[in-house]
Amino acid sequence: MKMNIFGTVYVFKILFVFCFINTLSSSSRVHRSHYSNEPQTFKVLNLEKGTTCWNGNELEPNYVCTHSKDCVSLPETIKNNNYLDICSFSGIEPIVCCPEETIGVRLNTTKNSNIIDAKCRQYNALNYPKEEIFTIAMVRPEADPQEFPHMAILGYGVTTEDAADFKCGGSLISEQWILTAAHCYKEKSSGSVARWARLGDLDIQSTSDFAQPKDYRIVEHILHPDYKSSDRYNDIALFRLETEVTFSSYVRPICLNTDPSFNPLKQRAIGWGNTGSSVSKHKVLLKVELDILPASKCNDTYYTQDANMLKHGILPDSMICAGSYIDGADTCDGDSGGLLLISNKENPNTYTQFGIASFGPPFCGFKKTPGVYTKVSTYVPWIEKIVWSNN
Repeated sequence: MKMNIFGTVYVFKILFVFCFINTLSSSSRVHRSHYSNEPQTFKVLNLEKGTTCWNGNELEPNYVCTHSKDCVSLPETIKNNNYLDICSFSGIEPIVCCPEETIGVRLNTTKNSNIIDAKCRQYNALNYPKEEIFTIAMVRPEADPQEFPHMAILGYGVTTEDAADFKCGGSLISEQWILTAAHCYKEKSSGSVARWARLGDLDIQSTSDFAQPKDYRIVEHILHPDYKSSDRYNDIALFRLETEVTFSSYVRPICLNTDPSFNPLKQRAIGWGNTGSSVSKHKVLLKVELDILPASKCNDTYYTQDANMLKHGILPDSMICAGSYIDGADTCDGDSGGLLLISNKENPNTYTQFGIASFGPPFCGFKKTPGVYTKVSTYVPWIEKIVWSNN
């Protein structure tokens, strides 16, 4: 599928360059740009890749400078005898002013019935009433007992005795599989691989926190085949547990979003990460509400400073940009592999996962530095094939 799409785009790219050269050689040649319904002269904008080249409105998206091969709308645009403005060139390849929502190869653009949706209904039908726990009511970012029974924390030690060995987050998505970020496979400083998944916990340093934690050994790590540690793309992995999990009000799978067109503008992030750039990992599971932002916001933050690892910029088809319009709401170091989620529309007592915490800025909690999350719906076919292959 990828080869067919890229092959088509390559042919149109050649046509696009040819049309552009012809346009420059003829002062009478005009085109219909996205700025107006009236024919205009061809524009060369002299902008770098990743720059917003036109701010959209309520009816139209923003336009962002991107490689022609990554602009999915380009073939249809040329087919209709229209042209996109040129930002600049990378060698002979044009950097075009492309609608932001069409940047990247669309791996999963339609909502279909699938195994994941059926499993979601099955897990939602499980009847595990929450146990009544009486605590002092507080307005706090800490999770409540049994609030996120799908949440896992990954351990890298030989044993599970040292809480400091637990570094990344993840989500339970079936009886035996954890969904997490691919870069959580190895702990950076020690090089140790993820060996354990702890489920049902709340405070990882307490034994009297109204939780029922249990540790499961990880026996298989499957990283997405297109993931490379040298860049930021396809940061998603599946870890198989040694034994099947026993479900309860403290431990049960989460649903996964399978509809790429459904993107709620408010989502919740959870994790045990730092509460500030200089603060150690938090011992209690935290939750925070985030705003889903345009990909251009994350491009403004990361494309220049992380160009080597983001050669194609932020791809909205496989990445989610999330942050806050106010200071103080953010994920941070230690939240990798954690979740972006909302309450499930069929069962408000459960949740649906939209994203996996992938990477963020070195300084956390500032409104101008959003984080980037792997978009789960893009990888539904890959997840199904591995987790429910027996079906």
